Amino acid sequence: MGLGRLALGQILPAFAECRHARPVALISGDSAKYRAIAARYGITADACYDYASIGRIRDNAAIEAVYVVTPNTLPRDNVIAAARAGKHVLCEKPVATSVAEAQNMVAACHDAGRLLMIAYRCQYESCNAEVACQARAGRFGDIRLIDAVNVQHQGDPHQWRQSRALASGGALPGIGLYCLNTARATE
Repeated sequence: MGLGRLALGQILPAFAECRHARPVALISGDSAKYRAIAARYGITADACYDYASIGRIRDNAAIEAVYVVTPNTLPRDNVIAAARAGKHVLCEKPVATSVAEAQNMVAACHDAGRLLMIAYRCQYESCNAEVACQARAGRFGDIRLIDAVNVQHQGDPHQWRQSRALASGGALPGIGLYCLNTARATE
């Protein structure tokens, strides 16, 4: 769900390397875009949905989970819709723009008996997990300061990350969470 730069440039191409999953449907607000992408990935036209028709994914048994890759202020409604349609959900970070939104998402998935996972990949990467394990074990002594920097080229200055209505909290939820999540892993 969502066919922006991350989905098109990284996520969908990565599925070509994946042995245990493949894209079987697309959800986007741009029908011309999802038709073109569907053709590229061998997805049938009847497995393409717009945001108003998300509920129809309930009838597509090939869809086991929905990967929500939408701007920061949109995942809550998308996750809830996917869960209500009976699908598990992987949601790109940040999970939500407030605790209340995150709680709504968790509750919707729980009530639907569906799993919700947030795509914070760093703690699952072996090198990061090992450093965190060694830090917690005291291998580096008492940690008194963590200096973390994460930068990202934003590209088009008119893209959604530059819109308060779509990006919400600025740099912290966008890319700063990697630094914060890393610091928390050493506790």
